[in-house]
Amino acid sequence: MQEKSAAKRVFSVMFNMEDVGVYENFTDAFKDFWARIMADLDSGTSWQALESFHFIIQIEGKSHIPMGYYDARDLAYDIGLLAPNGEDRPTLLDAPTVENWEELVEAKYLSVIVEYVGSLDRDLDTVLAQLKELADAQGDPELSAHIESMMGKFETVRMGVKPE
Repeated sequence: MQEKSAAKRVFSVMFNMEDVGVYENFTDAFKDFWARIMADLDSGTSWQALESFHFIIQIEGKSHIPMGYYDARDLAYDIGLLAPNGEDRPTLLDAPTVENWEELVEAKYLSVIVEYVGSLDRDLDTVLAQLKELADAQGDPELSAHIESMMGKFETVRMGVKPE
């Protein structure tokens, strides 16, 4: 009996919302990403563009986890791929200096998922509360009760209890 092989993990560089390259590891992807970022900064790009349009996406099977500029940069520092250089731009090193860098990359991508799910969860709460206010303002007690029931079910799931 053959075991299923794990899905291959690759890293895609998204620059200006375009896929510009796929790499077998984070360090190679980051080197391309960093070179593009530095060139873009030299040409006068805005910090908003860095935050909004540039990512390194971890791809494993059908899973695509984007990591934005600041998280990718911080991770590169954490694994020793970037080194501070006084007042000048950080120095990009040839290879990470931290021994277990692959584990740190994996942990960071997992934290990105947790942050993203938390953000979606907060957004859901906000939208449901606004919908309930609208239903109340419209005088629709049936819709209001339904939305309140949904809010209760989501809260039950958050507490780890399976809804009935």
